[in-house]
Amino acid sequence: MNEVDPGRRVVARTEQGCLEGLEVGSVVSFLGVPYAKPPIGNLRFALPARPENWEGDRPAVTYGFSAPQEQHYGEIGFAECTRHGPAAEDCLTLNVWTPTIESDAKLPVFVWIHGGAFVDGTGSDSLYAGDRLAQHGVVVVTINYRLGALGFVDFSSWFYEGRPNLGIEDQFAALKWVQANIAAFGGDPDAITVGGESVGGTCAQIALASPRMRGAIRGAISQSGTVYQTVPPTVSSRVADEILKRLPMRERRWEDLLHVPVANLISAQSAVLGEVWSGTSLGQDIAGDFCAQLTPFNPVTDTDLLPRSLETLLTESGGRILVGTNENECGIYRAIAVESWNEQWMLANAERSWRQRHIQPFDIADAYENVSLGPNEDSWERAETDRYFRIPSVVTASAVARGGGSAYMYELRKPSGPYGCCHMLDIPCFFGKADGDLVRILGERESVESSINMVQSPWLDFIEGRAPHLNLGLMKWPAYDEATRSTAVLERTGWRVEEDPHSERTDLWLTNLEAT
Repeated sequence: MNEVDPGRRVVARTEQGCLEGLEVGSVVSFLGVPYAKPPIGNLRFALPARPENWEGDRPAVTYGFSAPQEQHYGEIGFAECTRHGPAAEDCLTLNVWTPTIESDAKLPVFVWIHGGAFVDGTGSDSLYAGDRLAQHGVVVVTINYRLGALGFVDFSSWFYEGRPNLGIEDQFAALKWVQANIAAFGGDPDAITVGGESVGGTCAQIALASPRMRGAIRGAISQSGTVYQTVPPTVSSRVADEILKRLPMRERRWEDLLHVPVANLISAQSAVLGEVWSGTSLGQDIAGDFCAQLTPFNPVTDTDLLPRSLETLLTESGGRILVGTNENECGIYRAIAVESWNEQWMLANAERSWRQRHIQPFDIADAYENVSLGPNEDSWERAETDRYFRIPSVVTASAVARGGGSAYMYELRKPSGPYGCCHMLDIPCFFGKADGDLVRILGERESVESSINMVQSPWLDFIEGRAPHLNLGLMKWPAYDEATRSTAVLERTGWRVEEDPHSERTDLWLTNLEAT
């Protein structure tokens, strides 16, 4: 496990017992804190259960295990950007960084949910270390949750003991633990904001929208998340069937599923994921929904956690959300598979996806003909960026605003890098880390460094419960509404507000979404 540099030992008392963390500089960290019982043995596919109490001071100086997973990033060493550490099913832990453990400090709390297509990632990734963010007077929490076949497959069609949405249930259990215990770390349990990037952003939207969490959080930050990253029970049941077919089980018995080696589960998961990504007939059947081509492992609707569509629930929430995307999100595909880059295959896959939405390739060609591109960018990347990320964010902002909530929409055109302002390049700006491997591979350090304060300032306004301001507090960020689609845009010269950016492209997608 990764151990933090030596520092002064500090003790905080939680409901389960005392935790011994480390103070380094002005920040105290508590790592690998259990928020639920280990989901092992008979608890493998169970709802998260309250953690056991302990006696004495429990050391909290090393990260816990990551959820079982397999790396899926290409051939350029992109895995260097995301160090996941050892993995095991005993993974339901969280990490806390705080500037004080005074129980009456009542600092705002920010809970970060990692991305990774619901199949990889970890809250202990060095990308998400909250030490620098906590220096701004915020208690930062990162969490682990079950992934893939262990967390996002609904086996209830095959076994009555099966439960949907276990990965989201884990996240909700972590949030409840934070509510109950965060005062011991200087946090205000009534001032919790949930955020995340990619599917972590989707999870933040779910936390804001789900009736199960209504009123428990003050707001959500969705960075490159998508409102469409959910599936109906029929799709999840099909995925469960495909997983079961690939397991070494003579009969479909619940007891056998509980005890099949986790390596076999991950292997079956990877096989199904490969079918979806390679565009086989099975993959097309599973991935028929708007964004499910990214992963067949998704939260399930028509459940008590998500009783209706996420869009509808967001409208009902009346909540606060900061939501947006990067200009060239899909440039990430070049970064993770540059050696095997097959533009013709990617374009064919994109065109198939467009036709599923009744949008013809020539419509895309017309709409994106005059798009300004960088030296390593393609118009299809912008089209796919719109389909997967920007348009779903527009739908999210519209849904919240329609219900009387407050939505703040953004688009980052800076920082820049060899693949444009691509997926994940916002993360080091928010966490204040321009010196990591991700920036080395995806970005330009100077561009990221000059973006940190510009991104952190409005984000911190939102986390602290204020209306966010731009350009270090000098400009008001107007709330989003469907009439103007006001969007804060970060460029080289700073933030500015655009009304209805990319209107032709937005209307093309939204018109066809409404027709399907």
